[in-house]
Amino acid sequence: MNRVAAGLDKISNALGQWIGWLIFIMMLTTAVIVVMRYFLNLGSIPLQETVLYLHGTALMLGMGYGGSPWGMGDVSKKGMAGAREEGDVSEK
Repeated sequence: MNRVAAGLDKISNALGQWIGWLIFIMMLTTAVIVVMRYFLNLGSIPLQETVLYLHGTALMLGMGYGGSPWGMGDVSKKGMAGAREEGDVSEK
């Protein structure tokens, strides 16, 4: 069972690193779109849709990676009520 868990951890970590590169590519593509639009007066709907699909892919694949010690894993496991009890989320 530990071998399966270790294998899944390796896959999760590799996927997380891949998603990091995917987000970097998405940021560069967004910068290209901005330069094209505001400095060259060119628009590119396919590039804008590329950013849209890259964003969707990063979100869908990255949701499982969110249980890492760096992020929203605590909120998703405890729920928002548990986070409020500990003072993590301010009520407005």
